[in-house]
Amino acid sequence: MKQGDKVRIWISQVPMEMVGFFAVCYFLRNVLNSVFVCDANIILHDISKHTAFLNCPTDFIQLMNKMENVPVLKYSEIGEKIFLTDKTIKLIKNGEVIMMNEKDLDRLIYDAINGQKGNNTERIIEEVSKKSLINYLYLYKKVRKIIVE
Repeated sequence: MKQGDKVRIWISQVPMEMVGFFAVCYFLRNVLNSVFVCDANIILHDISKHTAFLNCPTDFIQLMNKMENVPVLKYSEIGEKIFLTDKTIKLIKNGEVIMMNEKDLDRLIYDAINGQKGNNTERIIEEVSKKSLINYLYLYKKVRKIIVE
C-alpha cells in the first residue's frame, strides 16, 4: 500500500468494529492521509447492529454513495492508545476508549452472579453488558466458563 491508494472501510457503531477501525487508522498513519468510511448505521438505524446485517448488494451500493473521506491521523491517536495498552479488553463506549484487565471483567461477572438467585447465563450477560459493552459471544463464553467452574 502506498500514498494515494484508495482504501474503503466498512464500519458500524458496534464497539468491536470501532476498535478495529481505530487500530487500522493507527497502522495506516504513516502510509495514507485519508480513508473512505462507509458507516452501516446510515442504513441499519440501530447502533447495536454491525456490518454483517447489511444486505448485498443494495446496502453496499447505497453506502458507497454516502461514504465519507476521513483523515487517518484524526483517529490514529485513539488507535495508538488501543494498540499500545497492556489491558486485555479494549472497546469504545460513548466515543471514549475504555480498556480493562481480564480481572476487572471477571469482577463484573462475579458481582452479577452474586446479585441474583441461580446462575441464569442470559441475565448475567445482560447485567454485565450494561456496564461493559463487551462483545456478546466473548462474554457468553466467559460467563459459561465461570458458572461451570
